[in-house]
Amino acid sequence: MNCSKTGIFNAIKRLGISQKKTLEHPKACLIKRAQYQSKLYSFIQQGYPIVYMDESGFEAETIRPYGYAPIGKHCIDTYNWQAKKRTNIIGALYGKMLFALDCFEQNINSNIFYHWCKCTLIPSLKTKCVIVMDLSKDKARHCFARAQYESCARVGKQMGRGKISTPRMDGE
Repeated sequence: MNCSKTGIFNAIKRLGISQKKTLEHPKACLIKRAQYQSKLYSFIQQGYPIVYMDESGFEAETIRPYGYAPIGKHCIDTYNWQAKKRTNIIGALYGKMLFALDCFEQNINSNIFYHWCKCTLIPSLKTKCVIVMDLSKDKARHCFARAQYESCARVGKQMGRGKISTPRMDGE
């Protein structure tokens, strides 16, 4: 074609065509997603409430590598590179209601997750329900099943092979 990559890019741009992101995850598996949705729908049909739970962390300070300053002047800021203050929150969602919220000033590991399940989440559940969670390594190490057993609360056994499990939708 005897044309540069930049020339092709500019020609495509003049035609009004731009590159778009795909909205599908590269590891998504449509079959497992359909199986998961089918199981979730069957629980809804049986009258079980669906409770979603997750955790999130927030940095106390964020790095802003760029800033604004008058032309010809430097933009100067300071940042404490030794500060590692992070706040983590873990909670559950039923419908549009958040509950069982706890705040931690440390990373959430399997012990913290276990105690949160045992002392906060499970006692706040009034009926049998299905709990949907991501499968991080800490949660997958049977923390939830152990907390459920020790708290004497029973949550539906029908999903998967254990007390609570959620099929992965990413194909693994």
